[in-house]
Amino acid sequence: MEKELKWDELFDHSSSYKMLYSLQIVAHFLLERGKQQWIANFFELGGFKQILGMFKTSQKILIEKRNSGLDKFEKRFIETILLITRDIVLAANAAQEPEYL
Repeated sequence: MEKELKWDELFDHSSSYKMLYSLQIVAHFLLERGKQQWIANFFELGGFKQILGMFKTSQKILIEKRNSGLDKFEKRFIETILLITRDIVLAANAAQEPEYL
């Protein structure tokens, strides 16, 4: 696929709430049945790599705040990242196509 996507604009790190909203939209698309082509495009365009990068960020947040606790936004961010990761893995497994991973 020859498409290029501006991930920094989609997942705007300068606006936490905009980034969370974008993540929630991705999570919604992953839950929709019959979206296999959307999921395949998401993989091909590097979406899963972006999610993994955010997963690493969430790990850092958990480590840094293990004693002080997470605020409501941080909990929602981590929850959404975990849901997306789970749904992507389940979709890839259901498709039984090794090139997804």
